[in-house]
Amino acid sequence: MKTAVIIVNYNKKDLLEKCLTSLVHTKKCDHTVFVVDNGSKDGSIEMVQRSFPYVAMIEMGYNAGFCKGNNAGIHEAISQEYDVIVLLNNDTEVDGYFLHELTKLIDVEKKIGMVAPKILMFANKNTYDSAGLLITVDGLALNRLIGQSLAQDGHPCEVFCPTGAAAAFHVDVLKDIKQDGMYFDEDYAYYLEDVDMGWRARLRGWSCVYNPQSVVYHHKNATSGEYSAFIAFYTNRNLYYNIIKNYPGISCLRAMVYSVIRYPYLFVLALCHKSVASRYTHTIAMRELMTITMRGLWDVGKNFVRLYKKRRYIQRRKIAQDHMRWFKDFGVGFVESKK
Repeated sequence: MKTAVIIVNYNKKDLLEKCLTSLVHTKKCDHTVFVVDNGSKDGSIEMVQRSFPYVAMIEMGYNAGFCKGNNAGIHEAISQEYDVIVLLNNDTEVDGYFLHELTKLIDVEKKIGMVAPKILMFANKNTYDSAGLLITVDGLALNRLIGQSLAQDGHPCEVFCPTGAAAAFHVDVLKDIKQDGMYFDEDYAYYLEDVDMGWRARLRGWSCVYNPQSVVYHHKNATSGEYSAFIAFYTNRNLYYNIIKNYPGISCLRAMVYSVIRYPYLFVLALCHKSVASRYTHTIAMRELMTITMRGLWDVGKNFVRLYKKRRYIQRRKIAQDHMRWFKDFGVGFVESKK
């Protein structure tokens, strides 16, 4: 299958060069690399033109964000009639058979339209970063097997959806979930945009498989920083976007209840120096964290009408009727997800 690899970049010349170098050695896959540059000022464009002249450049001219940048790449690849779109972060490096293994399990006839690779920590190549995404009852998503050792190596299996750090989509999936001219929802900008895409694809009857033979190494949080205010704002806001748009019926109501409960729950855990909340308080003052939370909720309220219109479109078109099974098969419990 004719494959397009899309990499969005903003001022990460050194990481991008390593990523592109690893793709040079990709075997057994007909592919073209598209680099979407979001107005970099660090010489990224010149580096690509000089060292990788065969790479197709899409210059946005400004920092358009992750979602809009990927949409520009996807639009161009689809216009050139590629069969499979592979999304890849600029802070990754790949194994030689990454693309071949990632694309070979796609089967449109069986509605297998998404594939998740095995993503390992670059700093510790024996530790998982992701093996596909898990969903939570309160609108979030977690990387499956994250932090686990390769000694417990995963097997090929169905997962909810791939993470945006490295993922393959058949173009039929992307065309099927396109809404308001967008593949990724640009209202998300950053974070949880991948699980939003996964929900929309799932509701349309598409499934995702995990292939551990396709291997990626991830420089974790190299572009945004670990436990930063940036991540806190977008994840807190976008979980509500996800619930409002994608969670059907009773799951939506349940998720709203859990999303409210999570604040006092996380506050108590932070005071006890436990859970992910305490890790944020190591880098962000509690008062600032509360301000970030309120800003996110303000955005949700301000954009509610637009989100609800999107919800009506998505829910009217849903084919899958077994979404409650997804929380059982591809989900993680409320308490466990806050560890």
